[in-house]
Amino acid sequence: MTIATDGATVELSDGRTTQTTDPEQFLSDTFGVTLPLAALPNWFQAVPISGSPYRAETDSLGRPVVLWQNGWQIQYTAYADETASARPSRLQLNQGEVEARMIISEWSTQPVSGR
Repeated sequence: MTIATDGATVELSDGRTTQTTDPEQFLSDTFGVTLPLAALPNWFQAVPISGSPYRAETDSLGRPVVLWQNGWQIQYTAYADETASARPSRLQLNQGEVEARMIISEWSTQPVSGR
């Protein structure tokens, strides 16, 4: 899924793509799950959402291994390398019966401020 200010382009598993102006509603309608898409840019970078309470556990390098925020548990299961500044490469989001696993193979965005 590629998200822009005017919506999103979704690539389906069969290679087809579709456009949507409401990506969260698309996911809910298509897969029956609601993911907090607005939070993902922060969570992908292991940064809590500003102004929202959170709790975190960190590893020996100070990187989050688990973050709890807005009713979600975000587990960082792998980082790009073994440095303190490494970005996450694998994470798992859980809320109730919803579980989403993410693999980040390439970074091309600017870091979220505050990291």
